[in-house]
Amino acid sequence: MATTAPPPNAWTPRLYRAFQGRDGRLLLALIILLICEPLITQGPAWSILTAAVWNAVLVSALFSANGRRTPHLFGLGVAAADFLIHPLAAYGVAPRLIHVHSFLVFVTMLYATVWSLGDILQAPKVTTRTLQKAVCVYILLGMVWLHLYLLIDAGRPGSFLLPNGRTNPSVSYAERREQTMELMYFSFVTLSTVGYGDITPVRSVARTFSALEGVAGQIYLTVLIARLVGLQIAHSLSEPA
Repeated sequence: MATTAPPPNAWTPRLYRAFQGRDGRLLLALIILLICEPLITQGPAWSILTAAVWNAVLVSALFSANGRRTPHLFGLGVAAADFLIHPLAAYGVAPRLIHVHSFLVFVTMLYATVWSLGDILQAPKVTTRTLQKAVCVYILLGMVWLHLYLLIDAGRPGSFLLPNGRTNPSVSYAERREQTMELMYFSFVTLSTVGYGDITPVRSVARTFSALEGVAGQIYLTVLIARLVGLQIAHSLSEPA
């Protein structure tokens, strides 16, 4: 018997469930960040909105990674510090603070990624939360490597060759944000091993970690898919006929 597609309004509760819970809120925050971050480039005044978007991701990531109170308090502290750092860097008061922002985001997202990955590998069965975490970890991996690249470039200027020249961490806030968008694109292209070749790492450290990101992306997908398929098969076999 042929099956009919659900009416359009039937998708509303399904979409709502996709963003329920701590992991759902993190997934929503990450999606908003990926969509909005390239659009918030009109000037320093937009730095407050940029900080707010990043704060939502940082707090959501820590809440998703661990249910204990201490990480929550740490996340709020990181978010508060980052909310102050962005305007100070944007208005030229302390431009170098943009590198502090990269460090805070790198540490926080790495923490969230490790904890969330552990939850996925220890999950007894595939649930909505498991799938939420799986998608979140993949996006978080791209974000972790983005800020690692920014920190590498801060220590070794010119580590990446962009279409308009080499990266330079000492340029203005607006130009550094443009470089950040370019490296975000490079990070996800490398993670998915698409490799368009329009941005290339030119220093040994940058090349090493770029290669590691490509390997990590492939290992994550193969191990994750095998894990989720195995859990689903085991759960199906254990259910009574």
